[in-house]
Amino acid sequence: MINPFHPGPLARALSTSFITATAAVLLAIPAASRAQSFPLFLTNGNNATVEEYGSSGGAGTTFASNGTTQALVSPTGLVFDSAGNLYVTSFSQDSVIKFANLGGGVLSTTGSVFYQGSALNSPEGVAIDSAGDLFVSNYAATSGSYTIVKFAASGGIPTNTPTTFVNSTTNVSWNADASFGLGFDLAGNLYVNNSGNSTITKFSITTGVITGTTTFATSTNGVNGPTGMTFDTAGDLFVSDGGSNSITKFTATGGVPSAATGAVVISSNLSTPAGLALDPSGNLYVANSGGTTIEEFANNGGTLSTTGTAFASGTAQGVNGPRDVAFNVVPEPGSAVLLALGAAGILGWRRRRNGAAV
Repeated sequence: MINPFHPGPLARALSTSFITATAAVLLAIPAASRAQSFPLFLTNGNNATVEEYGSSGGAGTTFASNGTTQALVSPTGLVFDSAGNLYVTSFSQDSVIKFANLGGGVLSTTGSVFYQGSALNSPEGVAIDSAGDLFVSNYAATSGSYTIVKFAASGGIPTNTPTTFVNSTTNVSWNADASFGLGFDLAGNLYVNNSGNSTITKFSITTGVITGTTTFATSTNGVNGPTGMTFDTAGDLFVSDGGSNSITKFTATGGVPSAATGAVVISSNLSTPAGLALDPSGNLYVANSGGTTIEEFANNGGTLSTTGTAFASGTAQGVNGPRDVAFNVVPEPGSAVLLALGAAGILGWRRRRNGAAV
């Protein structure tokens, strides 16, 4: 490690141009760390709104609606990128709506059409990988083929040019049927809930390319009409099962969940559960579609309570056909920025040593 305040021989050997270039490259790398925190956002399919909730729950505030946001019809999945921008799938409009982060965690409430076109067919689930690429699952098949669409990132932020990441015609190992929730484990593998046939598909991914497709879990592993999914910080996978009104957990080893560990961990206070989200304390929030509630299951020393409480309930508190939930993302400075500052410190030392103005 180079100490910028007491440079050793290696530091003295570095050229000014090299240090400057290194600092520029490091500063261009997007921060990998993303802190999730309240507010909690909810999509409502029945009245085409996105609701916002503080940590105490109860009555939410309408963040966006079809009357104020273009093409926000039957909003379903939602996800934040590393810069704190929010993306929402508009199921009935075959589109994705983007709400830009205006700074300081304040989001634009009007939104804009990020993409609308033939690549999407009743889009539902959304997920973002470690590179910032946006993935969208199409609930409906096109010409008999289900697809997952990828919007590649530039500088860690998704661009609005779609490509077909995978389709069920060419990848026959994907047992696709009415896909909804999707997400990435800590190793970068993609998981997709196929609610129509009660399976979960795992796509093993290496450097952005699918290297294997397997049926990760079926009804024998406790899966029954899977819809939403989320991962905790250990890589454990939680799946909502709309067919059995339950939550199934797949425990991870080395950040990768194991199908053999699948077990129902929650089976009360749920009615057609859909989207899932975990807060920084490990409490689980469920978009409870059939019960018109957001249910909260407390984390008690690493174990989730099996009995939920209504975090928000009914149309009076902004819940009307709940589909998905997600926490806001607050961008944090990553280690690359700190390394760049270190490089800048070395540059300053060299200039002072040579009698140059800083």
